[in-house]
Amino acid sequence: MSKRTKRKIVRSSLIFAVEAIKIFLSYLVAWINSLWLIPWAAAERGYEGAYGGEWMLIMLAFIGTYWALSRYINGTEKSRKEV
Repeated sequence: MSKRTKRKIVRSSLIFAVEAIKIFLSYLVAWINSLWLIPWAAAERGYEGAYGGEWMLIMLAFIGTYWALSRYINGTEKSRKEV
């Protein structure tokens, strides 16, 4: 295997690892929010059977965390040009 191929494999592995960490941390934040939001929404409604806006907030927590981590890790286009 050539050095170039090895570098490509290592780079791909690092990209995969970073994406896996971002997804895991985003899931963790969404899960922590769900521990609070789902019981709160059920108490507000008075019954457990329906699903409503709490799931939109949980998805927002996941998406927001993923976006923030991506911005933090990848930086802005300007910061990448400076390197």
